[in-house]
Amino acid sequence: MKTNKSYKTPLTFMIFALALLGTIWFLFGSIQQDSNNLVATKNSIVALDAQSVETQKFKEKYQDYKPNLEKISSMFVDMDNPVDFIKFLENSAADSDMTSQISLPSAPQLAGQNFAILQFSGTGYFYDVFNFIKTIESGLYLLEVENLSIQPTPNTSSKAASKTVDASFTLKVFTK
Repeated sequence: MKTNKSYKTPLTFMIFALALLGTIWFLFGSIQQDSNNLVATKNSIVALDAQSVETQKFKEKYQDYKPNLEKISSMFVDMDNPVDFIKFLENSAADSDMTSQISLPSAPQLAGQNFAILQFSGTGYFYDVFNFIKTIESGLYLLEVENLSIQPTPNTSSKAASKTVDASFTLKVFTK
């Protein structure tokens, strides 16, 4: 019987030591996880504070920025009321000695879509077409000329008219 008692003490001590080690390991892991969470929370608070400071600076200087922000806003076409943009295209075409025909999009603009596609057709001399494109691309609005097609105007009775071209392209216009 003495042999059983001599094994019970070290066995009990080993079980107790393993339980203590497991508890320490669990607590250490928990402390490390909590420390990581604390660091992440502090970093988040620092980032929010920095954003708050920058927002306050922007509010203080808003009046200085306002004219430029209005200029940027005016570069986008309001498709609910595109009259000014259509006038810009028509005037630019007339200044370039071109006839013009503009077709507004028939499909409604999709939610989240920040552009509209318009179809433009015009007739003029080859140089006038490129002058017109240059004018609208460097003009007041953000737009992109796509799918340009230029063909000689079908023969007409006058010699001057035979040197003209028909141009058609799509305009990708960025909207408000």
